[in-house]
Amino acid sequence: MADYIFTNADETELESGGELRRARLGVEARLWEHWVGKLEVDHDEDELSVKGAYVGYESKWSGGKWWLRWGQHHVPFGFATLSSSKHMTFMNRPIYSDNEIEPARQMGVAGFMNGERWTAHVGAFTSNLDEPEDCFFGAENDSAGECDQEFAFGARVTGTPFMRDKTHLMHVGAGILYKNPNGGTIDMDQRDAVIHIIDSKNLNADFKGTADDAFAYNLELGGVWGPAHALAQYVNMDVSREDPALDDVTLQAWSVDVGYFLTGEAKNYDAGKAQWGSIKPKGIVGKGGVGAWEVAVRYEEADYNDFDEAFIGGEMHLLTVGLNWYVNNTMRFMANYVDTLDYNEPGSGDDGDEPSAFMMRGQIYW
Repeated sequence: MADYIFTNADETELESGGELRRARLGVEARLWEHWVGKLEVDHDEDELSVKGAYVGYESKWSGGKWWLRWGQHHVPFGFATLSSSKHMTFMNRPIYSDNEIEPARQMGVAGFMNGERWTAHVGAFTSNLDEPEDCFFGAENDSAGECDQEFAFGARVTGTPFMRDKTHLMHVGAGILYKNPNGGTIDMDQRDAVIHIIDSKNLNADFKGTADDAFAYNLELGGVWGPAHALAQYVNMDVSREDPALDDVTLQAWSVDVGYFLTGEAKNYDAGKAQWGSIKPKGIVGKGGVGAWEVAVRYEEADYNDFDEAFIGGEMHLLTVGLNWYVNNTMRFMANYVDTLDYNEPGSGDDGDEPSAFMMRGQIYW
């Protein structure tokens, strides 16, 4: 994924430029039919990082399939984070995704099972403490001289209560997430307007080691009706604090997006995973066709302010308009315009900062 981004700064000085957003290579192995393994490495932000890395066992049953995995893989929580970046409608996930309120990949063990029109996914996870500062008290760790790795538990269930065929269906889903930082901290931040090439992160809910644990739930509702598709997501997290005199802090975020294929294709809903899948144009560019053209719009909010508890993490409202051109089965070009409609962080120098950006991407995937 090769991107170029033109930024329109508001109060904070921002840069425009290009980046190799993702350059991912991986290998998968299957041994004796059921045993599987995967290693996936990504060149991201001028450094290599390990994405998926696990061993597991897979099998089929009368209604579908099931698997168990051990290693680094996705936490089962949230449609947006679980769906592959290869098939996202927009260049970026919503502002709450790939974050502590909706985490991505972590080390752990998980199990999955699906049927014809449902899925169930559950797992227990920990985190890597790469640096001493990952513990709030630094080199001394916590007051007892210890700082264990975070513990997290996640679960997600989905179903398709209505499914006339693959291009006329409704998706519903829900998930729960429990996190115990174990002496670390809970810190949720996001770049201005989700502009990936900049370092400024004005949306920042940092509990600075005061969080005891957190419980979150999310809801999903989506559908495909011929060339039209829609997806709505909501996530709510209650963070309890170590000081018994302090009440829980409530954080919440949501997004709604709708899209339409001008050339008549339909969004591919992968019922076996309850995620979006790849798009196959009706006509291939270079072989007499014009490819698949998709237009989409998304509105999203993240509210990390809890004024009742005097906790200020920022509140951001974004509007994104997108145009996607799928030239063949494995290549597409994307254009997004994202605008910060409102940013609210009382007492901060970032309060009222409302940048925007025009972004372009060329992508090839398999």
